[in-house]
Order: sequence, then structure tokens, then C-alpha cells
Amino acid sequence: MSLGMFDTEAEAQAQLDAFRVLNQPTGPMTRLKDLIEPFTKARKAANFRCAAHLEKILKRFIDGHVLGEIPISQLMRPDCQRWLNSLAVEKGKSTGKPLCHQTIKNARNGLSSLLQFAVRQGLLMENLAVGLVLPDGHATDERTALSADEIVKILSDARITRADRLLYQVAIYTGLRQGELWHLHWDDVQLDGPLPYVWVRYGSREGDRLLSPKGNKERRVALLTEAEEALRELKKTRKTRQVFPSCSDGYRQPGAPKFASHVEMIEAKGVVPGRTLVFHSLRHTCGTMLVQGWFGQPWSLEEVRGLLGHASVKTTERYARLGLGEADGAARRTRAADEAARKARQAAA
Repeated sequence: MSLGMFDTEAEAQAQLDAFRVLNQPTGPMTRLKDLIEPFTKARKAANFRCAAHLEKILKRFIDGHVLGEIPISQLMRPDCQRWLNSLAVEKGKSTGKPLCHQTIKNARNGLSSLLQFAVRQGLLMENLAVGLVLPDGHATDERTALSADEIVKILSDARITRADRLLYQVAIYTGLRQGELWHLHWDDVQLDGPLPYVWVRYGSREGDRLLSPKGNKERRVALLTEAEEALRELKKTRKTRQVFPSCSDGYRQPGAPKFASHVEMIEAKGVVPGRTLVFHSLRHTCGTMLVQGWFGQPWSLEEVRGLLGHASVKTTERYARLGLGEADGAARRTRAADEAARKARQAAA
């Protein structure tokens, strides 16, 4: 049988080694968890982006779960769906809170990649993760964009340090992903000329190796005035290579724990009540305000796609839908006010 075509000799060798391990004539039946090591080894050999992060996801949600103990030959789609449903009641190890939509979605996508590897190795006839339905309450992304008023409240709250507020200002007005911000260098920030910009070269790292942004495509992001002003202020005091260094002047680790605490502080002031707000919501905010034309002329979906680095305009369409959601909310409030006024008139008659 053929294992397919590969771009490099290292990738081909890793796939061959994995095939030999998984098809040994003796020994116990191959369990799903047994695929994780050869699969991630093949991904790393092929220099796949975020291979180490994918390995952590698989070990966290499959290696330590009953699903991982099922022999590949006995695995069925209902097993995968039960596993996915169980994640809805699981809690994060560090937060103690239920897993968010994106975490569950990442786990499902990780399982799909692992099972597709099993298909290529001849261990499965089809990818059983295709068609899995996210648990109730996770069928759509609950993360939302901030309104203009909410942006003002976050960027003006004196309880948040000036440096953190400038970070949030850059995030909102560039739409850069968290990893792209953490790995942004001053060498790639051009504040002179008629149209200042940042060049997004990196999105993550493995060890000392910097990795390309999502989609493996570098891009130039023209700066809106608010982002330019924030970067100019930061440059006056920052002496590190990184625009947003860690406390030890190195690269920040994935995650934004301070942002979560800041959200809790400002929620008491009526900001984003009853909604899920994470750091990535700042990117949603950028896309939404451009599509909706908060600064005058609305941007086209294709223009926003280019700025945010989406592979497909279908991803960008979410921001148009977010705008419809806000319009629906405004319509509901107006209808409720009209109904209250009507009842008041009837009571007075």
C-alpha cells in the first residue's frame, strides 16, 4: 500500500516509522492514545505550525480520557460523540471553570487530525470525527465584540495599568492575534511615512524557534491612528526587542491571565454583562468595527480579510453576523419600550 507523497525526506521517514510501529505483527491492540506519539512526531518532522501545542491538546483530552483506551479497530463514531459531549461538563485545570467554546472546538479538531492520521496509516476506513456536533451551548462561538462605549470604558479605566491599556488599544485597532502581539518586534514596526504599519512575521514559537503566523503567511497591517498613537507611546519607554515583552523582558507565554482579571473589574461597571469576553474578543472587535463602518466608510469583507489575515472570506463573514446580532438586540429593546409605552397609555385612558 502507498502512504502518499511527502514534501521532504524527513516527513516521509517519520510517516514510514509510524506505519511500522503501528503495524507490528505482535503485541497488544493499538489504542487511540498510542497514535499520539507517532502522529505528533510526524507533524514535527514536517515542520507543522504549533505541532507542540497540538500534542498538548491530544495528551490533555485523549490520553487521559477513556476514549484513548479504546482499540482503534473497535472505535465507533458514538464513542467520539460521547467524548465530545463530556467536555461540556469538564473544567479547566488552572481556572476551575467550564471549558470555553474554543477549547472544546480545538479538542474536536485535534481528534479529527489524529483520526485522519489513522486513516492514512490504514488503521481506519474513515475519519470518525467528521460530522461530530459540538455540545449544547457550544454550537456557536459565544465570544462577542465590544461596543464603542465598552471600548472607551476599558481603555480609560485607571485601575488598569497604562501599559496594559496600550496593549489592549493596539489589539483592538490592529486585530492582531495574541501570539502575533507576543512575538511582534520593534524592527517590524514602521511608524514613519504616510501610512505606518507593522509587519506580522511570527505567531508562536517552539523552544527558541519562532514560527510563522496562522496560515504560514506573513502580512503587512496598516495602522489606524489609535494603534499608531499607542505604539509611539510604548516606544518611548520600551528597550526590549519585543514590543510586548514578559516581566523578564523575554517572550510572553500563551494566555492573558491579567486580561481575565481586568474583565472581572470592569464587569462591575456594566461592561459586557452576561457575555463571554476573552483576549481574542479584541480581534473580533476590530473586525466588527471595520465591517460596520464605525469610522465612516465600512470596509468590504475582502478588505477586512486582508487586514486580519483570514485564509477565507467566509471566516470574515462572522463580523457581519455580529453586526446583525447587535441590530437584533436594539430592535428588541425598542419593541419592549414601545410595548411599555402602549401599556402605560392604556392604563391612563
